Amino acid sequence: MRVSFWAGRRPRKGELNLAYMFIPHDLAAVKFIADEVVVMQHGVVIERGPKAELFANPKEAYTNLLLLSSVPEMDPDRLNRLLAERSGNEQNG
Repeated sequence: MRVSFWAGRRPRKGELNLAYMFIPHDLAAVKFIADEVVVMQHGVVIERGPKAELFANPKEAYTNLLLLSSVPEMDPDRLNRLLAERSGNEQNG
């Protein structure tokens, strides 16, 4: 899935009046960097708004799908497998 976001930043006192476009494929990065977010689908803006509002209450199904798909799946056995692999490598090496 490809998605584009515009991330603008309010200038601080003494800084240049500056906005920038940031096009990530990682919603965690968007959440960290952006103040305002624009979600595009097939080159068309489908939703825009303040970051907190958009993440808390997406209006469009596509935005909601992106937010849900960005949550990593938990694998409770991952650590056990990793430790077993390391243990096996140490015994074989």
